[in-house]
Amino acid sequence: MASNHENPIGPKIDKEMKCCDELRKICPAPQTLSDEKEWQNWENVVREVADAFVLDHGCGDINSQKAHEWFLATMTKLAVGERRNQTPQIALKIFQRCEELTKEFNISFHSFITIKFNTAHCFKHMERSAEALVALKECKIILENYIKNRFDVGTLVKIVNLKNKSELNGKFGKITKLYVKPERHLCQIDETIFSMKEINLEHQMFPILSVDKIFYLLLAKLNNHLAEVYSKLGQIKNAQEHYTYALKYFSNANQICFDLIFFSEGYLHFLTQHFQVPSKLIRRLFNFIKQRSLETNGPDALDYAIVLNCYASYLMAVESEYEEALGYFLQSWSIMEEHSVKLTTCRNIIDVYLRLGDIKTACKYCKLGFEISSRIHGREHSETKKLFSRISIYEKKIESKKC
Repeated sequence: MASNHENPIGPKIDKEMKCCDELRKICPAPQTLSDEKEWQNWENVVREVADAFVLDHGCGDINSQKAHEWFLATMTKLAVGERRNQTPQIALKIFQRCEELTKEFNISFHSFITIKFNTAHCFKHMERSAEALVALKECKIILENYIKNRFDVGTLVKIVNLKNKSELNGKFGKITKLYVKPERHLCQIDETIFSMKEINLEHQMFPILSVDKIFYLLLAKLNNHLAEVYSKLGQIKNAQEHYTYALKYFSNANQICFDLIFFSEGYLHFLTQHFQVPSKLIRRLFNFIKQRSLETNGPDALDYAIVLNCYASYLMAVESEYEEALGYFLQSWSIMEEHSVKLTTCRNIIDVYLRLGDIKTACKYCKLGFEISSRIHGREHSETKKLFSRISIYEKKIESKKC
C-alpha cells in the first residue's frame, strides 16, 4: 500500500541500508585486522570509487575538500554496513582510519564530528564501556563548543588575549583546519599558519547562524548513548541526567526521527526498571509516539515498523502481555523489507511463540529467519548458524511431542 506522506524518514533509512549493502559488494572490506597491505589496497579501491563519483557528478577536483569528504563518507557507509553485519571489529578499524584521515584533510565540522561520533558509537556497540565513555564525552564537549562558538573551516576570526605572541592580538585570520589538537585549530594570518587555542579566537561572522537541527540531534544521540552506557554500569544517577539532556536536545531539534523512536523506547524501559511508573502512562506515551510516527512517516515506513517492534518488546518484557505483543511484532514484520532489522523482529516473534507454548510456529519463523540471514550474511555467519541450530532443537521437540 503506497503512502501519501511526502519525504517520509522510513524509506530514506531503507535506502541508506541498501546503499551500505551495495557498497559492501563493490568494496568488500578485508575480514582480517592485521593484514595492513590488504587494508591499504582496499582503501585505494574505496578512493577510486569515491573519486569516480566526484568526477561523474561534477563535484570538483578529486583533491578538493568536497572530494575528501565524499571519500570519508563512503568509508563511513562501509563501516556502518560492517557494524550492521555483526562485524564490529572491522567497522571500528574503518572508523578509526577515518579519524586518522581527518588530520590529513581540510574538512567541514559536520564531517569531522560525524566521524568521531561513529567511532564512539562503535565502542558502545561493542560494549567497550570505558572507551565508549571517553569517546562519547570528548565528542559531546567538541559539539557543545561548536554550538557555542561555531568555528568551522573558512571561519573568519580575530586573535585575542595571546600572551606569548601578543603582537598577533587584534589581527584577523581564517581557520584552515579543525582540531589539530584538543580545542586547537590551524589559523592562517596573512601568509603564515598558526596553531591557536579556541579561547584566543573570536568569531567574526556576525550574526552567527542558528545551529542546524542536525547538531541538536547529534547531541541528543550522544547523551542517549552516554545514558545507556551509564545505565549498564549501574550508575543510575548519571544515566538519568543524560537521558534528561537527550530529551531536551530532541525537543530542540523538534523532529520525529529514527533515533527519537529508539530513545523513547530505551528511556521508557529505563524508567520502568528503576522508577515506579504506572503502566497506563507508559502505554499512553508509546501510543503517542506510535501515532506521531504514523502521521509523519506513513504506515509502510521502517520507522513505524520499529515503533511497533519497540512497543511489542515493552509489552512482552515488562507487562508479559504476550498475545498483544505478538500482534504488534507480526504487524512490524509485515512492513519491514529484508535486512538485519527484520532479523531482530524475527527473533522477538520466535521468543513470543515459545512463551505461548507454540513451538511449531516458533520453528516456522526460525526457518524464515535462517533464510533471510543466509541471504544477507551468508551461511557461515554466526547469526545464520545460531538460527540453524535452533531449528534442529525445535524440530526434535516437535517430534518428541508426537511420540
